Amino acid sequence: MSFPGLLGFLSRLPFRSEPPAEIARWVAWIPVAGLVLGALEGSGALLLWYILPPWIAAVGILGVYLAVHGILHLDGLSDVADAWASGGGTPEARRRVLKDPHAGTAGILAVALSILVFYETVQHGVWQGVRVVGLVPVDAAIRIPGVTLLFAFVVAETCAGMGMVALAYFGSPMEGSVLARPFVEGARGKELAIALVTSLAVTFLLGGALVLLVPAAVAVAWALHRSLGRTLGGVNGDGLGTVQVLVFLASLVVAAVVPWWPPGLRGPFP
Repeated sequence: MSFPGLLGFLSRLPFRSEPPAEIARWVAWIPVAGLVLGALEGSGALLLWYILPPWIAAVGILGVYLAVHGILHLDGLSDVADAWASGGGTPEARRRVLKDPHAGTAGILAVALSILVFYETVQHGVWQGVRVVGLVPVDAAIRIPGVTLLFAFVVAETCAGMGMVALAYFGSPMEGSVLARPFVEGARGKELAIALVTSLAVTFLLGGALVLLVPAAVAVAWALHRSLGRTLGGVNGDGLGTVQVLVFLASLVVAAVVPWWPPGLRGPFP
């Protein structure tokens, strides 16, 4: 098992697939995989942001995200939303809804709302410009308009990966889950610590104050673990996809509305 295999597992990138048990050995490095995926998405987003009007660029950036991830995680969110909305049934009854290949109304609404939030956040976000300072005089600093859009995608994907590791750490495998079981069993204290240190370092270096999104991602994972345990009896692959989408979108929204810039850069700068 290699790191490219982990990237292929978490996305639609053309890397050789591996069994979940092999991929789970790299569970601690999911935030690093998020960094790589976020860099790909953010680079495409920044390019489109430069050359297209905002509303068209936002559509293109959504396309970039789907090209990287497909509907992998959105499908998990859809299934979990359907199971949550199925009423006050037993975990066994909700798991039957979860495994139904047909999307229900709740699942369709959850995906539609996620896409709407993504589009509106990218289109209307305050993507600040920054200027490099420190080694050069401020007047001669390198001006980089809108570069926070690129960094926001990296931070959001890194935090989403942290959320997946935390959910695997907190949760217990759902009955019948093949995909999530090795991740849940492999996410121990050491793996959680590695993921935390990595996520904190990445988010601080690229996002400054956005480092607070890392403990927020852990909190979201803990709350989702409690909900999934109560309603479905544990964590499965759909649950991991759900926390990825929720943390990614929440991180992107915060990055779009809160003033921030990386250490070593100064903003805002139009």
